[in-house]
Parts: sequence; structure tokens; C-alpha cells
Amino acid sequence: SEFLEMQSAVGGAEEVEEQSAVGRIDQHLGPYKVGPGDVLTVTLTGTQPGLLPPVLARVDRNGSIDLPVVGAVAVGDMELEDIEDRIRAAYVPRVYAEAVAHVELTTADTTKVLVVGAVTAPGLVHLRRTERNMLFAIVAAGGVSAEASGHATLRRIRRPNEAVTYDLTDPAQLKDALALDPLDAGDIISVPAAQPNTVFVGGLVVRAAPQIYPPGTKITALQALAAANGVRTDIFPREGTLVRRMPDGA
Repeated sequence: SEFLEMQSAVGGAEEVEEQSAVGRIDQHLGPYKVGPGDVLTVTLTGTQPGLLPPVLARVDRNGSIDLPVVGAVAVGDMELEDIEDRIRAAYVPRVYAEAVAHVELTTADTTKVLVVGAVTAPGLVHLRRTERNMLFAIVAAGGVSAEASGHATLRRIRRPNEAVTYDLTDPAQLKDALALDPLDAGDIISVPAAQPNTVFVGGLVVRAAPQIYPPGTKITALQALAAANGVRTDIFPREGTLVRRMPDGA
């Protein structure tokens, strides 16, 4: 019975951890939620005269914006639609008999992350607060290039010895990558290129040279000879040797 209780406790902990990971993934991939540093444009519309003109409001470190007449309104970690409902409730009917609130995200506070390697546009990318993960960082860098291996390595500037690598083509590993702590300014994401498929064709062929194919490409010996423009016709070679490196290095 003690063993079963221990197993039940471990299973419950794993379930809670799984639910937490799924919740963090939904937070990253769901609708944008505003936070400190974001700048919002608030517009009140209605039929009655005297409504306020559009107002620019910055979300402070406490997650609130300061609006005319009504003062501070808490909007931190809320979607724009929910913020509109809260602002309307602050003005109606206390200030106006009827009004409609419209909120736009004018400027989002961003985090700068460095993306290098086999991406289309390597360099510093700017990520909004709900986009601070490896997937959005790579997409912000133009996405992976044709030479990419599908793997990505994260090195945190504050913990450089804790590098982690994920295969982003594997849904399970992608989920683990999205469940990581949000990226911080200065973190580095490296996208290594895949090892090219290189075949060396030499000897009595018309064009003796290395042949480089995209990763994963499979070719036969005859195709490699054809890519070398065939064998020479002035000497009439009759045999060839295939040298293949085995997985054990032989």
C-alpha cells in the first residue's frame, strides 16, 4: 500500500507538471497579453458629445494604465478584448451614459535575442513578451534556411554552461522547448546546418571532383558516375572501387 501511494503521488506530480507545460505553451501560442512596457491606444466612441480623444497609455510595472478621469485601470496579463471590457466598465455609467472602448497595441515592449546559424536573416531579433521562446525567435530571424538540420541550441547569457539542444521537427521536443523559461535579453540561439551528403568521385572519369548533395539525398553509384559526366572513353575503364565509411568508422 505504501508503494502504491508513492506511485500515485509521483503520477500526480507528473500530471501537474504536464498541465503546467501545456498552460505555458498556450500562453506562448495564444492571443497576445499585454504587460509592463507596452503602449496602448485607447479610444472611446459613442453618440454623446464630449468623449475623450484617443489616449496613449503605457502599462506600468504594476500592470496598470492611467486614464483621464477614472485613473488607474489594471490591464496586466490581459487580452485586448478583455481590456476593452474593463475600460468600458470604468467609464460607463460612472462618467458616460454609454460608450464603446477600443484598444490597440501601439508599441510592444520587446526582448532582444541573438539568432545565428542556418537561418534566413541571422542577427538580433525583437520578441514581444509572449513570444520569448525558441520557435518565435527562429521565425523572427526569417525561419530556417535550406541547410538547417532542424536542431536548435539555446545558450542563456546568464547561464552559459547550461546549453540545451532540441530537434524542432519533433513535436515532443518542440513542446519541451516551448515550455522553457522565457528568453532573456542577450540569450543566443544557434541553428546548426546539416552535414551535407558528399560523394568523392575520382579516377578515370570525365570530371573528377567532390559531389555535394542536400542532406538526406540518396544516390546510387551509377548516378554518381553520371554526375561526373561518365567514365573516360579514351582509356576504356572496366571496373571501379567503392570505398564506404561504415557507422563504426571502418
